[in-house]
This record gives sequence, C-alpha cells and structure tokens, in this order.
Amino acid sequence: MLDADRLIACEVLTPSGNWSSYPPHKHDEDRPGVETPLEEIYYFEVARDGIAYQRVTGRESMCWPRCRSGDAVIIPHGLARSVDGRARLRPDTT
Repeated sequence: MLDADRLIACEVLTPSGNWSSYPPHKHDEDRPGVETPLEEIYYFEVARDGIAYQRVTGRESMCWPRCRSGDAVIIPHGLARSVDGRARLRPDTT
C-alpha cells in the first residue's frame, strides 16, 4: 500500500550515454513557486545488459548507485540526476 495524498509519475527515455533529470534538482524544502517537498523514486529499465548510474547528493553525502533493469533508487532529500552507464563520468561533474 502507498500512503500518499498525491502521486506524480513520468517516464523518461534517455538515449545511451546521456544525462536525464538535468539540471540536478531537489524537492526537500517548502519554497512556494520554487520547490515543494516530495520524495522521488527512480525505477530503471536498461537496454540489454546495460547499466545506469543515479547520482544522489544528500545533506551529508554523495553516492552513485549502479542500476540495472528492475532496480529502484529512493531519494528522500537532496539533489538527483541520472546518467546512462556508457557516458564518460568525471569526478568533478556536478
């Protein structure tokens, strides 16, 4: 069961080697007209044996979970963006 007043769902088709959810965005503060608090869940379906990475920059940490088809990443706060695994990643990319 999902306990929610509202649910926003969208599908993003990202060509191989490209970013999605760009620019990085967040939803953890109540700033009318700018930002609304909400949790995000990213569910991944990746072509063939591909991989994707979900960059999550939280209040105290950052991680790059490696995602395959059927994986989900929950983002309760912080910045989020996704990249197809065949992209060239640089540590200084924000």
